[in-house]
Amino acid sequence: YKLKDRVYREFYDATEAQFDRLHIDKAERKLESFKTNIADMSRAGNAKSQLLHEREKLMRQYDRMKNELQTYENNIGFLSISSKKGNHLVDDMNQKVERIKSELQLIVKKIDALDNEL
Repeated sequence: YKLKDRVYREFYDATEAQFDRLHIDKAERKLESFKTNIADMSRAGNAKSQLLHEREKLMRQYDRMKNELQTYENNIGFLSISSKKGNHLVDDMNQKVERIKSELQLIVKKIDALDNEL
């Protein structure tokens, strides 16, 4: 079992190095993988219902993350006003906000890809 984990880690590191060499970022890889998956879905028997289900799932995920982003931005406002020692928390929250914003952009691109397939 330990050997499996080690082999997986080595494989993952090697593929990451190749993608870095090709200057392909993770978001772009995720989007291309998603496009491949929806192309496979579109060839299935009940393609339209699968694609619509996937779109609904992405829309729910988008709404949930949008609410989370709004909460973080609201909390940053309170922390930056009320606390001088809260700089570490504010920095942490800003990192989370940036991560969520990039994930939201990826979700929007996935939804656009689904709309093009439908």
